[in-house]
Amino acid sequence: MKTLTLFLAAFASASAANLTLIADASVSPTMPGINQGSATSLRAFSQNRTFLQFDAKGSLPAGTVPSHIARAVLRLYVEQVSGSLPAKATVFVGTANGLWTESTITYANQPSIGKPIVTADAATDRQFLAVDVTELVRDQLGGLVSLSVESPDVALFFASKESSIGMPPVLDVTLTNQGLQGPAGPAGPVGPMGATGAPGPQGPTGPAGVAGAPGMQGPAGPSTLVGMFTMLRYDISVPTDGLAVATAQGCPVSHPQVVSGGCAFLGANSRSWLAIEQNYTDVASNVHRCRFHNKSDGSVGAETIAVCSR
Repeated sequence: MKTLTLFLAAFASASAANLTLIADASVSPTMPGINQGSATSLRAFSQNRTFLQFDAKGSLPAGTVPSHIARAVLRLYVEQVSGSLPAKATVFVGTANGLWTESTITYANQPSIGKPIVTADAATDRQFLAVDVTELVRDQLGGLVSLSVESPDVALFFASKESSIGMPPVLDVTLTNQGLQGPAGPAGPVGPMGATGAPGPQGPTGPAGVAGAPGMQGPAGPSTLVGMFTMLRYDISVPTDGLAVATAQGCPVSHPQVVSGGCAFLGANSRSWLAIEQNYTDVASNVHRCRFHNKSDGSVGAETIAVCSR
């Protein structure tokens, strides 16, 4: 009985690997021909999508097959949730079918999106969002794992690999043991015996030292992200059948640089006759601009948000 228990434990052992992030980029219908591959933030909201590309072939051991993938988890660091987080906000992750590169992808030439087969509840600001993408990785072991991220309920901003906070998208893969070790091969022939060397003098055995007491654990250091960001909100009213441009600017001295932002209609995200025609962070001018188009029969509130960094 003990022998069987040891055999099962050895067979079930596993190892871990991180797939190398090759590319990350977002696309937006308000800027259909503009590439945003060098942006420090990734976003997902409505038709604004994030695309991720990881190297499976170069990151996993040779001979890895789908059955060796015990679990794969995509981790995204949420920098900001724009607007109020609903009681149930869902994030969809699926495959990106087709070739694309970080420096050329736009909304106009984005690859087709496979049916999302995994979902997760959206995280709040400054937390990691973890999504189990085991089946998506198993299906793409031959080369690159290409994923799409969508958020239909709320605008989410993730740290990209270009972000200065050092929290890029990560794909953790747990591998099962790829089989028990085979039996040892036959021993080779014994070589000729070499000449015996002269014995050296034996040194005295020193006394064993007394083990010292473990020191006290020091206090945990402060998080490097606390206080790194602050947000400016600028609310306006968009008239009936009209256009309105709103600019969020004027970051405080403590957080002087605009790094990203967002646009949203207040309390009317599901009304199809409302449109956000511009959602743009102008780093050079240190502002975030939004252009709203209200095609309904009543005025609607709207909000422009700028994320300011230290």
